[in-house]
Amino acid sequence: MNMNIEAKSLEGRKKLRLKILKKLYELNFKDDKNSTGLKIMDITKLKEKEMLAYAYLEAREFIESKNAGVGKRSYKITIYGIDKIQFLSINYDRYKGKSNNISY
Repeated sequence: MNMNIEAKSLEGRKKLRLKILKKLYELNFKDDKNSTGLKIMDITKLKEKEMLAYAYLEAREFIESKNAGVGKRSYKITIYGIDKIQFLSINYDRYKGKSNNISY
């Protein structure tokens, strides 16, 4: 997953975590009978900010991970992550894009 988001600022870190969560959400509901909803990552290639983002999301129980081999982990969104994405989507729609005060 290419994370070309500047993760040095507060907003950048939030956007990075949200991008990861959205991608895992989309994988979970992919219209493909062969889809497992899992994203397998070579964690040795992740940047520090990306690793911190995954660790944060896992600590908040929005995602879960398992060992997928040497230097690899599989990530999957949890029910709490699904609820968070749907909550943010509802509030975004309700306030027509003015969801700046909503945190995750």
